[in-house]
Amino acid sequence: MAVPAELMLLMMGVVGVYVFPVGAGEVYTSVAKLKLLPRIEKKLIDACDRYLDSRPEDPGLHNIKRFLSSTRPLNQLACDNPAYLENPVNGFRFLWRLVDGWQRATRVRGDCDIRDASISFLKQIRSSINSVSSWPSHEDVTGSAIALTKLLHTYDLDPDDVAKGRLLHTQTTPLDADELFVLGEEVHHHHTAHDARMWLNISITRLEEMRDQERLLKDVHHRLREVEEKIEAKRYNGHVVSEAPDILFTVGYEELDEDDGEGDVHLPVLPSNKTARPVRGFYQSAYEDLCRQDRKSPREISDLACWYQQTAIPYLKVKVEHLHLDPAILMYHDVISDSEIDAVKNVSMRLLKRSLLGKPDGSGHEGMNERISQSAWVFDDLEVTSRLSRRIQLFTGLSTRLQRIYSHAEAFQVVNYGLGGLYEPHEDSVRMYRKLGYEKSPSVRHSGDRLATWLFYMSDVPAGGATVFPLINTRVPVTKGAAAFWYNLHRNGKPDLRTIHAGCPVLIGDKWIANKWIREVGQTFRRPCSLDPDE
Repeated sequence: MAVPAELMLLMMGVVGVYVFPVGAGEVYTSVAKLKLLPRIEKKLIDACDRYLDSRPEDPGLHNIKRFLSSTRPLNQLACDNPAYLENPVNGFRFLWRLVDGWQRATRVRGDCDIRDASISFLKQIRSSINSVSSWPSHEDVTGSAIALTKLLHTYDLDPDDVAKGRLLHTQTTPLDADELFVLGEEVHHHHTAHDARMWLNISITRLEEMRDQERLLKDVHHRLREVEEKIEAKRYNGHVVSEAPDILFTVGYEELDEDDGEGDVHLPVLPSNKTARPVRGFYQSAYEDLCRQDRKSPREISDLACWYQQTAIPYLKVKVEHLHLDPAILMYHDVISDSEIDAVKNVSMRLLKRSLLGKPDGSGHEGMNERISQSAWVFDDLEVTSRLSRRIQLFTGLSTRLQRIYSHAEAFQVVNYGLGGLYEPHEDSVRMYRKLGYEKSPSVRHSGDRLATWLFYMSDVPAGGATVFPLINTRVPVTKGAAAFWYNLHRNGKPDLRTIHAGCPVLIGDKWIANKWIREVGQTFRRPCSLDPDE
């Protein structure tokens, strides 16, 4: 029988939606890209349904029929509700189904009578899946499992509630015993033994309440014994076994395309700024506490204010809110419209690539779990980005002119966060990056350090995702249409380490931001140096 047209379209990547080439583990790092996959899966389901409807009873197709019967309503839910995959429980379940469920459903079993045409059909489905460049890989299942587990620690969630599908005030389909077992497996191999034990114990509790699951229950008990042995071995050898992995503040740099040259520096949160080491205690506690809630006292809040700021245009004022006095952390409200946000997102969508951190010696990448997002560089050759850059200049008084050399600012870095998407504490200053000669782009090679950061928020986030400054006890909530602004350098040109900040894990939502980094060059008379060398 002829191959259904939908399968041929899948093989060619023509499915009426964005088709984006990805590498291993690069689907879960962008919720926006993840939300495109249900439509691709629906094309596959429809193609299978048409073939199966035209075939007489074939015992060899019973497995895929049963799989489609359970998958169809879940896929329809994801297609109908764009926010469905913004929940990390649903995201993990969806990725595991695409990676493992479809493979198992199309496996040709040797213990049943199956027609040659059906064997060919099942093989064709697998071939079609493998040909879709945006189909997730096992690394995406691993990444989403670890992200879900880290959310438990950051937001102090009850693992039993999460297993039952409850995240704060939201409710989704509970995780079944199979899914909990997979969580335990993935966390065991790639995260911490204590977390693996947690998920496996919940899976056992579920299985003991069910019938006809003796085989799976035996597998879970076997894996749990391995985890317990691993924990005991570490204790015996004198290692400290923590309930959560350390936050490691390391020296590192974002890997960049040669055409761009801009990047983020991931530096140690230490007063001396000389030695990188694991940090638990105050820094991690402050970071996680700020992610959960604002920690400023009533006295601190009473010193803050909101006002209408004058601009160079007499009739134009902008709403500004002080979130911290020294260093000044400002929030500008209603500074980017929904239509502008949509235009920036549409341009960026095809350009998004995994956000990386590079080792300081340029020998490779590291810190993949410290930054879970995808980013794109968007220049001011577009009308919308040019207009936004001029607006930033109007509000801050700083030059945002892009030039081939001695550029006053960088292109917009547009970022879409993934499941549990985060960016652990770092500073925006690139002094070490420049000192080691890693500024490749001619446009900013001689532009000095990053004087200031302007950060547009291009989406609302139901839970999590705040920008926090652990050293000054300041939290910036994600507010669509608003922007945060701060200076990264003292007036003497030295980095202000108090502005070390982090993007908290996104608990529920699809977070979009756009950064504009303003360089020292071009700001001589706009932000003069202080006469006091210590300021």
